[in-house]
Amino acid sequence: MIGLMVVAIVLLSATLIALVVGLAFYFRRLDSAVRELEDTLKATRNEIAPLADEIRRVLRHTNELVMDARAHMDHCCGLMKSVENLVEGKTIVDAAERAVSSSRTTLKSLIYGIKEGLKSFRSAEEQSEEIDE
Repeated sequence: MIGLMVVAIVLLSATLIALVVGLAFYFRRLDSAVRELEDTLKATRNEIAPLADEIRRVLRHTNELVMDARAHMDHCCGLMKSVENLVEGKTIVDAAERAVSSSRTTLKSLIYGIKEGLKSFRSAEEQSEEIDE
């Protein structure tokens, strides 16, 4: 019976030793996996931080471009309003020119009519003087 107990103790001890060795091996691999994960996270953090800074810089620059474009658009709108005012002014000038031209024509016609009337009046006076003589 003592022999059986010794065999049971030896088997139990061998099982415990195998279990401890297995757990040590498992924990060593787990430690290695945790270290690899930690290194990966550090590398990711080291790559993401500069990338995030670059993205912030690009967004800031894009915002500046948008603001600059908006200012240019406002300036262009002002120029377009000025052009519209010039076009409206040209239209008014054209209408005034046509009115002046029309008035000039009317005035010329009036002056021509007065000249013709004076000629007729002089002709009538000359004829009446000739008759009187």
